[in-house]
Amino acid sequence: FFFASACGFSGQIYFADLFQQGYNVLFTSWPGIINLALDQDVSAERALSSPHLYQDGVRNIHFNGQRLWTFVACAVAHAAVCFFIPMAVFGHGATTEDGHTGGFWMCSTVSYICVVLTVTAKLASMTVNWTVYVHASTGGALAMFSSALVLLCTAWPGMYLQPQVLGVIGDLSRQYTFWFVIILVPIMALTLDLGASVLHTQGQAAGGLKQSRSPTRPPVPDLEIG
Repeated sequence: FFFASACGFSGQIYFADLFQQGYNVLFTSWPGIINLALDQDVSAERALSSPHLYQDGVRNIHFNGQRLWTFVACAVAHAAVCFFIPMAVFGHGATTEDGHTGGFWMCSTVSYICVVLTVTAKLASMTVNWTVYVHASTGGALAMFSSALVLLCTAWPGMYLQPQVLGVIGDLSRQYTFWFVIILVPIMALTLDLGASVLHTQGQAAGGLKQSRSPTRPPVPDLEIG
């Protein structure tokens, strides 16, 4: 949306075709499925012996309307930092040591790298139970992503598959601003998430204190495990 607004909704794509296809299919979908499917806050034995743990779900503490719009706001903020910071640094055509100007696709590639790294970092920050499968899925996704960048941007397959970004990674890797941006953007995005989580926790604690002082607060029944 931010790029479409900047280019007057002309229909120009921001990311290379194969990058867009690989984002969901290879780099972010299956790590999310594996991480979230195997994640757990407590062991199965603890969950069965402590039914009061389920009261958070009954009270909609972790997912409600306020929480939903917080996620939406964080997503918009992530998109903003992944677009505007690379555009501010590389949008006018960064010049390499040999005088070569990267142009549009250099900025596009930096934004794409920031998006994938931010999503991976966000998923890692949400994961509680780090099993060997979670490590393998996260590390495998990053390794596959790095390999795809090298193949499409510097190796011979890129000449036939995605010629627009050929040589971009080689030019970027020689600039310290590139490394600074791809480290800065995920940190900024996760800092925004951390701030939102702190506000949510404080609001939850204040709400719990208010309820505890209310004489008319109905008791929450214990859930039975059949």
